[in-house]
Amino acid sequence: MFPIVLKDAFTKQEVGKLADLLNSAFPDEMKPEYQNSANFAMIDEHKGERGAEIRESIMSMFCASPCLQVAEKVLRDQPVFLMHECAFRFHEPGQYDSHLAFHLDGQFMGTESTTLNFWVPTVDVGETAPGLTFLRPECDIRVFINAFNQNKMGGPTVHTEADLERIYGAPIDSLVTTPVVTAGSVLLFHQTTLHSTQKLPEGGDYRLSIEFRIGQRSALPKHYQSGKYEYAVPQNDGSGWNFDYRRESGT
Repeated sequence: MFPIVLKDAFTKQEVGKLADLLNSAFPDEMKPEYQNSANFAMIDEHKGERGAEIRESIMSMFCASPCLQVAEKVLRDQPVFLMHECAFRFHEPGQYDSHLAFHLDGQFMGTESTTLNFWVPTVDVGETAPGLTFLRPECDIRVFINAFNQNKMGGPTVHTEADLERIYGAPIDSLVTTPVVTAGSVLLFHQTTLHSTQKLPEGGDYRLSIEFRIGQRSALPKHYQSGKYEYAVPQNDGSGWNFDYRRESGT
């Protein structure tokens, strides 16, 4: 039942290294280039001098953690990095336009195959730094999906607390939950898990995080089957992790 918290997937030292790598990816002078409604840079689009080095260091740390084995178990397939959907994110305190309202990753990932989001914050989240707020697992997601598909909400791609209250006919506090996640732990969910950025007074503390979106080698999302984007197959020959970057022919 998603979301799942993978506790202490990374050590304190590893979290420090991830934070250093993310700060290298987002030096202050580069942040204006990446300012958008969610303050993110897709991992395959990072144009910094050390872009490839930072990317592969972070991906190697993911593979060396329990996360890769969890992905194999959940997907029952060879996990692959969906490069255009893996993202570096930064949250500026008080900048509410970087808060995403409720949405499904399936709106852009598709739902024809399973994709997983391993969300890795480098600070404690859920109290002083914003975490992720989820529709409670006991709430039937099909109610939301049916409303979305029938265009009862006017067709937006993100939805407010008031939208959820209208659809489910219940107060928001009974519908959603925000896990408290310590640095080093990971939030895992799939593309039909409804979620949003947690809102805190004054926006909360500064937060850096990484989203690893992982797909099935034998059942890629359609925009990867078409050859539009690369995916990466993790490999380990005993000397360390390396990555086979592939692009489908689209035929």
